[in-house]
Amino acid sequence: MVEKIYESFLLSAGRCFKSSNKLAHYYGKTVVFILSYAFHIKHYSKADILEEIRLRAPEKSKDKKYFRKVQRAYFKYRCSAREYFVCGFEDKTPEEIKSYLMNIEKIVLITLINNRKVIKTLNAKEKCYTLFKPFYGREIISFSDNVSVSKERFSDFVKKHNAFICKPSNLSLARGIQKYNIIDFSSIGGLYNEILSKKPVIIEELIYNDKSFSMFHERSLNIVRIVVFRLRTGEIKIQRAYMGIGIGNKDYANTGAGSIAVPININTGKTCGRGFTQDGGVYDVHPDSGVKLTDYQVERWYELMELVHKLSTIMPEIKYVGWDFALTPKGWIIVEGNGNAGQTIHQIMDSKSVYKEFLNLYMQT
Repeated sequence: MVEKIYESFLLSAGRCFKSSNKLAHYYGKTVVFILSYAFHIKHYSKADILEEIRLRAPEKSKDKKYFRKVQRAYFKYRCSAREYFVCGFEDKTPEEIKSYLMNIEKIVLITLINNRKVIKTLNAKEKCYTLFKPFYGREIISFSDNVSVSKERFSDFVKKHNAFICKPSNLSLARGIQKYNIIDFSSIGGLYNEILSKKPVIIEELIYNDKSFSMFHERSLNIVRIVVFRLRTGEIKIQRAYMGIGIGNKDYANTGAGSIAVPININTGKTCGRGFTQDGGVYDVHPDSGVKLTDYQVERWYELMELVHKLSTIMPEIKYVGWDFALTPKGWIIVEGNGNAGQTIHQIMDSKSVYKEFLNLYMQT
């Protein structure tokens, strides 16, 4: 009951935020501010700020004045310590910083248009797989307290897929992802018990890029991220797209975990800029393979556009989503859906705010 009342309150605030009535819009904005600030304070961690300073500005890791500077920005602008560094706020004016779309505000805004059922479905990997199974192109098994997987079923999976990926069901930014191979274990039972100890997780058949994608970084699964809005008219509007490419010894491409992002022109499917990483890297060619990143034509682009529109008919309640796709020898498949797809990487690539662009589409949902 309380859950339903809270969801009704959120969706109502979302309608007010998008309203042309000034009083209603002001009420919606106030709700967004209060919720985002409350969640931001709740997640404050001195240790997280110190860790970001240690990673991004190690020479100032023991400078108390510098810590307080980053801390003040955390509370004044509702930006995380990571956003402070990766968006270059140290070199921007207060007016420029305030214009940015901070991740905590984006999360609240999306919560006001994507109902909680939608977000839970997209962010729970096993639920998303169940709903969109025909488009995943691989076998996936979920391990959780609510799903019992027998040793026999697991054994059948491992016999077909000697190597597989294990992903936590409740984490993002590629945290906790691990690749397993049966040859590293003395028995299937031992591997089965290890997977059980990590639940909730999903295990999935390995995905392999086709040659046109693997040439950038053969070790990792390289992807295309497409951020999609569904407008109130029913029109499907793609906001942005980029290639996510692994780097170094990474087996996966996740921009929040250090991979390279290369912007794609959504009309042509051709990369339209240099590659960027959240730690400040800028690349014209891939640092490992030497393959040129700019002006690359993504193969079978129009097939991908058709797939995006097809997915939008399956769950029309989705007003905002970031789809990750892989191009395999058999064609495009879903890697996963992200109900709170980030905007930070777009602001890094543009070196400026995308708030107005985001809000323009948001107000039409």
